[in-house]
Amino acid sequence: MKKTAKIAAWSTLAFIALVVALGLAWLNRPIVRPVPPPMTATFIASATFGPPDLERRVFLDANASAPAQVLVMLARAIPCTLKLDPRVQRPVTLRVQNVTARTALSALCESIGCRWQLADATLRVDAAEPPPPIPLGEVLERKLRTPLADLVFTRVPFRDAVNAIARQSGIDLIVEEVDPKTPVTVDVSLEPPLQALMKVVRAAGWNYTGLTSMSWKGDKPTFRFTPDRKLE
Repeated sequence: MKKTAKIAAWSTLAFIALVVALGLAWLNRPIVRPVPPPMTATFIASATFGPPDLERRVFLDANASAPAQVLVMLARAIPCTLKLDPRVQRPVTLRVQNVTARTALSALCESIGCRWQLADATLRVDAAEPPPPIPLGEVLERKLRTPLADLVFTRVPFRDAVNAIARQSGIDLIVEEVDPKTPVTVDVSLEPPLQALMKVVRAAGWNYTGLTSMSWKGDKPTFRFTPDRKLE
C-alpha cells in the first residue's frame, strides 16, 4: 500500500514538473508574426524560356518597393535581362492584375517618372529627362491670359486688393501714387489680371494709364504702374 502511494506521489510530481516545463517552454517560445512581402510579381501565364514576350500576363503588387526589385521580377517574367539606370530610385507602389507585361511596365514607369524600352532581349529602364524650361515669354503670356477666380472686394484697402490679384496671377504688381489705404468696392471675378487691376485702380478713383515698367525676378514678372491723374 505504501509502495503504491509512493508511486502515485512520484507520478503526480512528474506530471506537475512536465506541466511546468511545458508552460515555461510556451512562455519562452519565439513569436513569429507574418509580415507581408513588400512586393510580389508573378506570372499568371506559364513561364517558358524563349524570346521576350511583352504580352505575357502578369500580376504585380508593390508597396513602397525598390524599383530594382520590381523590375527584376518583371524582367524574369518577360523573360529578358535588365539594364537599370541608377538614377531610378523612387519607390514603387502599384497593383495591377492580369495585365500584359507591357502594360505593367508602362504603368510602373509612369508612376515613378522613368521610361523603358526592350531591344535585343534587354529591358532598359532610364530616368526620364526633365522637360525643357518654358520660355519666359510663354510664362508671361499664360499668366496674363489666365482668368482670376472669384474676387469680390467690399471696402477693402487698395493695397490688399492689389496683393490679392498678385497672389492669384503670380505677377508682382506695384501701383504708385494711389493711397494704399483707399477702400475699394469692385468685383473682378474671372477677369484676366491686368483688366482686374484696371478695375481696382478705377474703383480707387484713379485713371488707369497702363504699364510703366516690367522686370523679372527668376521666372516671376513685376509690373509697375503709375496712374497719371485722379478721376473727377
